[in-house]
Amino acid sequence: MGKRLDETINFMRWVKSRHDTTHLDMLYHILALCIQQEKYEDAAKIKKMIDEEKN
Repeated sequence: MGKRLDETINFMRWVKSRHDTTHLDMLYHILALCIQQEKYEDAAKIKKMIDEEKN
C-alpha cells in the first residue's frame, strides 16, 4: 500500500511540474507576440504574470 501511495504522489508531482512548465512556455510565447505587435502594455502585464509564476 505504501509503495502505491508513493508512486501516486510522485506522479502527481510530475504532472504539476509539467503543467507549470507548459503554462510558463505559453506565457513566454504570448509575451513574444505582444512585443512583436508592439503591445508593450500587454507585454508588461504578461511579464508580471511570468514573474509571479516563477516565485
